[in-house]
Amino acid sequence: MSRWVRLVEAPTGRLLHPRVRLASTFWGRFWGWMGHEVGPSDALLLLHTPAVHTMFMRVPIDVVMLDRAGRVLAVRQAARPWRLVRSAAGARHALELSPGAAERLGIRPGLELAWAEPAGPASPS
Repeated sequence: MSRWVRLVEAPTGRLLHPRVRLASTFWGRFWGWMGHEVGPSDALLLLHTPAVHTMFMRVPIDVVMLDRAGRVLAVRQAARPWRLVRSAAGARHALELSPGAAERLGIRPGLELAWAEPAGPASPS
């Protein structure tokens, strides 16, 4: 069962992404995108994961490295499949997006992000 959150810019509250899959458990982080097609509106937030890989993936992804407070430390654009993605000093979490999404959403180093439960009815699993 997946848990979903909204991604917002802190402290303004500007909505960046309405539906981000949250991976906060060992198995959620382990499986990540494996076995899933990553579409243009997909996003995955891996908590307590300072580095990621793109093994078993078919398409590139943008990887955003976040510190404990949700501040963007680095953006790795279009990380190709079958690679280890460099972490950033102080990284604690990673946000994975479709290629080009970080730029489209205006995600850049120094930006503060926050995640919150979705508004309205529960998101589907």
